[in-house]
Amino acid sequence: MTEDDHERHIADAARIIDQYAFGKNPNEAMLRRQQIATRKATDIIGVQRAVIEELVGELALAHKQIADMLAISSTLSSNFQKELGPGIERRTELLARHGRTPDD
Repeated sequence: MTEDDHERHIADAARIIDQYAFGKNPNEAMLRRQQIATRKATDIIGVQRAVIEELVGELALAHKQIADMLAISSTLSSNFQKELGPGIERRTELLARHGRTPDD
């Protein structure tokens, strides 16, 4: 997830938390409500983002370990590669969606 995506998600969540604070021509009270909603959204999404980053990091490590095992196993059995190949492709796509490469 890029920083722009993160900011957009926070803004979207803030609008969900207090939809009436984001009207046209906001006065001082509305601006304060916007700040409160944005802070709440940041608190909620920040924790979730940390969890996602940790899981993606673990996924990247597992992907690297499997790639290392495949390099060794290629001398043992060609069937091993056929069984694990689709899973490796899915993990590579998932890592790419979160801005990571399998070698991170």
